[in-house]
Amino acid sequence: MKYIAALITLVIISTTAFSQTDCSVDGTYAEGQTWYINSEKVQFQKHDYVKYGLPRVLEPNDVSKAGMFRNVGVYTQTGATGRIEVIYIPTRKGCEFQPYQVYCGQATIEPGVTKGTTMEIKVTTKDIKGAMTYLWSSSDVKILKGQGKRKITVDIKKFKKDDSFEISVVINKTKSCPLKVLNTIVVGK
Repeated sequence: MKYIAALITLVIISTTAFSQTDCSVDGTYAEGQTWYINSEKVQFQKHDYVKYGLPRVLEPNDVSKAGMFRNVGVYTQTGATGRIEVIYIPTRKGCEFQPYQVYCGQATIEPGVTKGTTMEIKVTTKDIKGAMTYLWSSSDVKILKGQGKRKITVDIKKFKKDDSFEISVVINKTKSCPLKVLNTIVVGK
């Protein structure tokens, strides 16, 4: 019983001391900001970022201030170089940060017309502009035509009605922001 009381005391003391730590150098936080409440994209170093999971408490040495977004600090993992995949925005006192991951757009893979032993499959995109390349792959089906394009034709002759297969596509607008999409397609012969 004596050990449990000591552990509880230790946790309370540790939590209280840590929550008083202010990780935001300039004292500004995302909490209460309209852009944060509405889950708007954050722009940092010419990339868009979107919320990634829930806010988390970080140690003060885990992150370093790398810039600003709408008067709130933008932090990156200490020592990070090159293209930054995840940034951290301070939400409130106590070293609580909301992670944001780089946003490359959205895409969905959809089945199309089935003709005999072939099926058309296409990818639709959102928030991706300009010329794109498409790299399709599947260990389940053979791609007959369309590799490198938005729409492909696959061979489904080995499948029966309600069988399924997986297919993925990597969409590249630029090499710095590839988007990979995976879907399971059900054959509806």
